[in-house]
Amino acid sequence: MKTTTKLLILLSICLLCFSCGKEDKKAKTIAKKPVNVTIVTPQSFQSTRIISGQAEAMHDIVLSAETAGQVESLPIRIGKIIKQGDILAKIDEQLAKAQLNSAKANFRLAKTNYNMQKKLRAKKLISFQQFQATQTQKEVAESNYNMANIQYKKTHIKSPINGLVAEKYIDEKEYIAPGMPVCRVANLEKIKITIWVTDTDLPALNKGDKVKTKFTGLKNQVFTGLISSVGSVANQLTRTFPIEIIIDNPSFNFANSSASPSFTAKQKSCLNSLISEIIIIFFILF
Repeated sequence: MKTTTKLLILLSICLLCFSCGKEDKKAKTIAKKPVNVTIVTPQSFQSTRIISGQAEAMHDIVLSAETAGQVESLPIRIGKIIKQGDILAKIDEQLAKAQLNSAKANFRLAKTNYNMQKKLRAKKLISFQQFQATQTQKEVAESNYNMANIQYKKTHIKSPINGLVAEKYIDEKEYIAPGMPVCRVANLEKIKITIWVTDTDLPALNKGDKVKTKFTGLKNQVFTGLISSVGSVANQLTRTFPIEIIIDNPSFNFANSSASPSFTAKQKSCLNSLISEIIIIFFILF
């Protein structure tokens, strides 16, 4: 019995020694395995944003009457392409024209008298006071003629820009008063798009950057514009910043519609904003 017990104890000790030796050998083998090192540095990546905005004509103005009278002629229609200087409406000019002719005649007479008095004064045939009175009459007549000419021109409403007639507010034979809107003219050669972005996207946008844009109604076409201005003051309600984009539109394809500009933001990727040193990651290969 004692012999059997001794044999069992001896066998257990042998097994334990064998196991320890095996673990030590395995540990030594792991320690000798190669290590692969990768250096992680900040890298650039691109992120595309799509933002809805409102498109409008670069120049969009409402023309109003500057004088009262009946509309004699209205040679415009909505959508008509016009040029700078074209007559859009003609108001009754009879009274203004009569006043202009009268002022013109008075100015001509005053100018003639002034020239005659000037010659007489040079020969000292009239007093200085007489000559000065004639000179004053000429200046007053000239001023009245200029004012009458301005009033006459107000009967012809002309377009100050190239563009097209976007809206018409009056009809022929209608009586209008000063300040009454006549029509709206829009120059569509350039389109201005206004979008609002958050402070996260603002650093990625700069004046002169290119922006791709799609319009409702022209879904299959992509237009490229340039950022003309970047707002620096946020809207108090939305906390977003205004960005203006200008797109050339020589064919008058679109205006006053919804636009969806997209821009590519280049940013730096990092694991933590506080990390300034190179991070080394060890991959143990088994």
